Amino acid sequence: MAPLVRPTSGRPDTLARTTLRSGAPAPRGAVGEAPPVAGAALPVVRRSLAEMVRLWMWRYRSRRELKQLDTDQLLDVGIHPRVARREAAKPFWRA
Repeated sequence: MAPLVRPTSGRPDTLARTTLRSGAPAPRGAVGEAPPVAGAALPVVRRSLAEMVRLWMWRYRSRRELKQLDTDQLLDVGIHPRVARREAAKPFWRA
């Protein structure tokens, strides 16, 4: 079985741009392709870090708001006060 992606230079040990069997250029990040420059994965890491911080902020705010609700309000939305206290006591990094 022929490989789906092959280097354009003809040498498998090079980090050249790859093409598909059809001759079309392979999309960035295709199997066998190196990042275009050193540190190219940094934006992905930065995006993941930003998503994690966004999640932590959401947990922090929602747990802080949960602490401010009284028993009647919690029961109105269907949350037992004991469960709400337990959730509100968790640190923001814990799911």
